[in-house]
Amino acid sequence: MSLSEQILDALAARPGAPSERAALLKWSSACDPVDPPGISRFLFALFRARADLQQTFLGIYLDPDARLRYLLWAHYFAGHETGAPSELIPPLPAGVTSLTPAPVVDPSPRQRGVGVLGYLRAIHGLGAAARRLVRILDSIGEPLRLYPYDHTIAPLLLDGMERDSRLGVARSHDDVEFPDVLVAVLGPHELSLVPVILGGSALAGVKRIGLLFWETDVLPPELADGFTDLCEVWVTSEYTAAAVRPILPKSTGLHIIPLGASVLGTYVDPAVRAEARRGWSERLGVLPTTIVAGQVFDYSSGVERKNPSALVHAWCLAFPQADPIRRTLVFKTIGSGAHPELASEFRVRVSSLARSDVCFVDDALPPEQHAAFMERLDLVASLHRAEGYGLVLLEAMYRGIPVIASAYSGNLAFMNEANSWLVPCGPTVLQADEGPYPAGSAWGEPDVAAAAAALLDVTLGLSGQDPLRAKQVADRVSAARMTAQPLVDGSAAATAVQERLAVVRATQPG
Repeated sequence: MSLSEQILDALAARPGAPSERAALLKWSSACDPVDPPGISRFLFALFRARADLQQTFLGIYLDPDARLRYLLWAHYFAGHETGAPSELIPPLPAGVTSLTPAPVVDPSPRQRGVGVLGYLRAIHGLGAAARRLVRILDSIGEPLRLYPYDHTIAPLLLDGMERDSRLGVARSHDDVEFPDVLVAVLGPHELSLVPVILGGSALAGVKRIGLLFWETDVLPPELADGFTDLCEVWVTSEYTAAAVRPILPKSTGLHIIPLGASVLGTYVDPAVRAEARRGWSERLGVLPTTIVAGQVFDYSSGVERKNPSALVHAWCLAFPQADPIRRTLVFKTIGSGAHPELASEFRVRVSSLARSDVCFVDDALPPEQHAAFMERLDLVASLHRAEGYGLVLLEAMYRGIPVIASAYSGNLAFMNEANSWLVPCGPTVLQADEGPYPAGSAWGEPDVAAAAAALLDVTLGLSGQDPLRAKQVADRVSAARMTAQPLVDGSAAATAVQERLAVVRATQPG
């Protein structure tokens, strides 16, 4: 089978791809919004399949010259080298008549400033972390250059990088053309792609840092190549640090940065807060007095890891009889379009229980609506098997929402018995690969019975029926706010980032 046919078979397996041959060719020759501009689905899949193309056309994601050179190569050579039919071969770009390469830009001299490469426009945890880092850098006066990387199946938050403090993006323009430091906020498996994404001229002479999250105790050794050119790796918890440390080069520093969460739209005015709760009560079909518990997750992050079924089980144990007027459990999700089978399987499982007190909101909410939704929650729960950090949990603590969560992994960087309800976990070993997480690595398995007891304790405390439990809820919520405050306001992270940048800049190359 030719390479082009292999690629077409893979494209045909994507959600939304047409099955009929002519329609598939037309769809494959069109551009996908998450891929590099002007590069068709077929050409981008070809680019991903061949390491020689990735090295030859460095910067295809963000460098227009690299994209132009790739389109020229594809016009002349893709058909011959891959067996691709003519429908998949791009025409010559307008006004171009030769293969003359674009000039290489001389990046010197480097300017003092930080480039941030990451999912700056995407609605998921890595995107939120990248935007949070931008705000921290802005707060300490670092000149910035933003490199939004949109190759993601997550919904995009912004069409442009306009200044809007509500969205957590602090810059409306780029201050420096060639910053002296680059921080890549990507998955560990994507670090090796940084030269491909940005191009050689953008990286010549720049000192690179990786800000990482990981969700098992083992980072696959084959990912070590992505760390080779990094001065430092930043993580947000000792849990992630322990996974990264064994494969890190000795010359690469490892530091825990208390990054925190960007909590937007926190309502101080009681009338505005009441309106937000009223609006979401209507959307959920509950009374304003109904206790609403919720879990927020992305299907792309892995249903096995996020483990929502355990929360449903614990809910049914705690409350054998559904009583949606008094209490309701809501799952706020995104990513079902990219993972329809996972989403359908989970919904069918919940539907089979015939529980009128469990509902779903599957929608990528704009920041204002997300803030209003969080204000409607009276309780946030996460019986995850592993969490890289837990930005939603930290946000809930800052908002004064009681949090029940697994006593395992990255969330323990800010959660303890005094400020939340931690559910004991026993060890579990992955018998097979789960997405990027290798078989043989460890997760935690939460105790569902203990989670049910916590759900009962908190809801009784919130209902006012039990004064002792009500005091316990108030005390832990107060402690949670004190824990979350310095992480959310950025003071802890600003100091740490400033110190690390000073050290990196003082370090001699090599």
